[in-house]
Amino acid sequence: MGDHNFTTNNQDMKTFLAILLLSGYSALPRRRMYWEKSCDVRNEAVSSAMSRKRFEDHFRYLHLNDNACINRSDKLAKIRNFLVMINERCLVYFPVSRNLSIDESMIPYYGHHSSKQFIRGKPIRFGFKLWCLADPLGYIVQFEPYVGAAERYGSLGLGGSVVMDLIAELPEHPFHLTFDNFFTSFPLLTELAAKDIGATGTIRQNRLQQCPLQDAAAFGKRPRGSTDYCLDTTNNILVVQWNDNSIVRMASNCDSAFPLGQTRRWSRQQGKHVLIDQPDINRQYNATMGGVDRADQNINKYRISMRTKKWWWPFFAHTVEMALQNAWLLYRKYNASEPLDLLAFRRKIVQEYLQVGTLPCLPRDHPAISQFSLVSNKTRLDQKGHFSGDSAVQKRCAQCRRNTKKICLKCGIGLHLHCFNLYHGVS
Repeated sequence: MGDHNFTTNNQDMKTFLAILLLSGYSALPRRRMYWEKSCDVRNEAVSSAMSRKRFEDHFRYLHLNDNACINRSDKLAKIRNFLVMINERCLVYFPVSRNLSIDESMIPYYGHHSSKQFIRGKPIRFGFKLWCLADPLGYIVQFEPYVGAAERYGSLGLGGSVVMDLIAELPEHPFHLTFDNFFTSFPLLTELAAKDIGATGTIRQNRLQQCPLQDAAAFGKRPRGSTDYCLDTTNNILVVQWNDNSIVRMASNCDSAFPLGQTRRWSRQQGKHVLIDQPDINRQYNATMGGVDRADQNINKYRISMRTKKWWWPFFAHTVEMALQNAWLLYRKYNASEPLDLLAFRRKIVQEYLQVGTLPCLPRDHPAISQFSLVSNKTRLDQKGHFSGDSAVQKRCAQCRRNTKKICLKCGIGLHLHCFNLYHGVS
């Protein structure tokens, strides 16, 4: 049974998220070690910002949907509202760019759930699958979890339906999509062209619909860099066949095979790198595909290490990581004068949320830092947004050190009404 008297506030939630984010770059085998007295594992910033019990309570009572009105037919009902909210925020702050790519992403999960997937040969083989729409830098614009192939997807099939679903909320703009052979088909390219959206992707041989390209066996014997192409003038769809290390087939409703460029490849016969011809459609594809992989790379660098037995926790942790890397990309775009790498940006967020950016870590023989001493002078004296409120539990006043049930809603610390102005530097 839960504690019905449990309450929280904005500052507590920020502290809770900050500790989760900190565990990504300062990981310990057990989360309780952050509060141990042993100097080899104790983290002073964490233990001073929030007590272990308070953190465990947040960890235990965190919930993302109301079980009383849950949709039992939805396998991801417990997390659905949260995913919808994050999708909306990603779209609101999307720095609109022409080139977007669609690919799959994996959230690691090793428990039991009917939506868990296994993909052989992937860096993350077990987990939940996400379909993601991203720009070339890795900003996740939209994402959709895959719950299984239990439903029918119409004439476009699963791949085409995923593409149409991901772009449904995009603003009107001359977008150009790239995706791999799982998604590409002639009906999808035709549908996207009707919406004035360009698209290019690799295509499987069994989806060419008797396109009169040269036979694969004969074409594979032609010199490396050879190109064959065919244009459907009715639907304006171009199919290009290029002999690289193996035969690569591309289809597009907007790109062209010409002009031919050149690319470097290793020649075993000559024992050196050589230049071979490359169609322009392949060059465009390579330049714009890979945004989802870049986002995965950013997210996996400092992934939250704290785990729980709740099946939806990997979704929650992953979306927090996704939001953080999106925020970092926006920061890089609009704050070029003060560049920060991903780790520095993450640490800055953690320090700001913990409110310990200006405080040194004290040695263990020093009395423990109290909760109110973690409020930085910059926050305490800014005279913006400080309001008095009621606390469900008794706290110690930061000014006179006596017990009170009044708090500053912004600082999250106890303050009597007659101590409020004095503490905030208001005469």
